[in-house]
Amino acid sequence: MEKSLECGGVQVTVACRPYPLRLRSTFGTSHSSTTCRTNGLVEVRMGEWRGYGECGLPPKKPNVYLADLADVQSYVAAYLRHVEVVLAPGGPGGDYCPFQGLPVHYFAEWRTIARGAHEETMRRLLFALDSCPQNEDPSSRPARNALEMALLDLWGKMLNRPVYSVIGVGNVPKACFYTIGISDVEEMLGSLDFGLRFTHYLKIKLNRNIDFGMKVLSHIKEVLDSRNIKDFKFVIDANADWDVETAEKYLHFLKTYQDLIYMVEQPFPVTITNEEYPKWRLLKDKYYEQGILICADESVSTSSGIKDIKQIANMVNIKLDKTGGIREALRTVEVARKENLVIWFGLMVCSSLSTRATATLLPLATFGGDLDGSLLILDESDLFQSNLIWDSTGNVTLSNHPGLGATLK
Repeated sequence: MEKSLECGGVQVTVACRPYPLRLRSTFGTSHSSTTCRTNGLVEVRMGEWRGYGECGLPPKKPNVYLADLADVQSYVAAYLRHVEVVLAPGGPGGDYCPFQGLPVHYFAEWRTIARGAHEETMRRLLFALDSCPQNEDPSSRPARNALEMALLDLWGKMLNRPVYSVIGVGNVPKACFYTIGISDVEEMLGSLDFGLRFTHYLKIKLNRNIDFGMKVLSHIKEVLDSRNIKDFKFVIDANADWDVETAEKYLHFLKTYQDLIYMVEQPFPVTITNEEYPKWRLLKDKYYEQGILICADESVSTSSGIKDIKQIANMVNIKLDKTGGIREALRTVEVARKENLVIWFGLMVCSSLSTRATATLLPLATFGGDLDGSLLILDESDLFQSNLIWDSTGNVTLSNHPGLGATLK
């Protein structure tokens, strides 16, 4: 899908196409198991500049993962119809501030930038994105993320500025976790071996099979001990699979690893009954007494959902494909901080493009995130380089490449 438009003498082309990715190993969670993915890739061209955006598309799951490639293409088509109206002579949006609702220290430089023809066109493109009639549908968020990503990448390249610097988030090292998906123990240990090339911070997917889960943790700990790796941390990701009884039993066994576990992610179902809510609130306190935080992921997508989870979680996993883009992710950060929640960033299985876009916000994390999407796929599937700078234990800083920072290979 591709369409070219003109605004004030500026030619704009928007394209959307499938982005097939092959995984290094089976990526299993409590609700799906995949060896390949098809993401969405958006390109926006304006003169000599190119901006790129990507959305991660895991297998659909009711109330959680709502979009597939057909949904993305449908939204982009609707956006292009809307853009045609907005970019018409006398159309709205030339003076639009796309950063309204954000604290003034975010995007301060771009709020006051001179209004040339290219800048006016960029504002109109973002106005069209923010006013698209399909935005009320939650399934539009991955597509909106890819479009916003491409537009911000393009704008940064036009001004020869890294987007993280323009946002004003700084560039401090943060921990980056590598995810080991559910499979058989041998394949999970193979994934561990690859991940340890980059980081000592490990995120381990575990379902409600406690015997299997403890076996996996024991084997991983043995490997780390055999390599004399001391500076490591675990995150356990249940992907909404546990019930109250399972979480109680896991806590008993996880006490052995309490000094090594940073948090347990989404142990509770996405929808919790009124009867179960007090039980999960009590479990949060019990885990906290052992030094283990509880993180909400699937239960919260945007800033509007933060207050619903603060009683059962200490922290929130913010993902661009859930929020609909970087700007709403920043709003979510601000609301979460007001509720005293720990900030974490994650992403779907993706290429270096989406990985780097999320890393733009990583300096805002309390401790870090699992920005390992591009490590989970084969190199030949990845069209981009993230240009992230890793230290020996897995802390990440950002390079100063213009735009979002990813470059085409």
